Amino acid sequence: MRRISLERLSDALTELPENPRLVVSGNAATPWILLQAFDQQVSHYRLHLLNAQEGIPNRDGVIHETVFLSELECAIVPDWIMSLTDSR
Repeated sequence: MRRISLERLSDALTELPENPRLVVSGNAATPWILLQAFDQQVSHYRLHLLNAQEGIPNRDGVIHETVFLSELECAIVPDWIMSLTDSR
């Protein structure tokens, strides 16, 4: 991973393929400043995040994506994770 400033973001974005997928943290941890800068510079992209908060880009050219977790999956996953660390 390389680090860049917001001022250099436009240079890095020229390397993107057409209609890229942007994976962003949701759940009240969205990097709003970076997302806004990306949205202003990329005309078409797929925005993938979990539990999107109000204020995400919602315009022509932006396709929203997310995953679906059912109640059953939400109940099973913590037990499964705990079973991986169980030292029995």
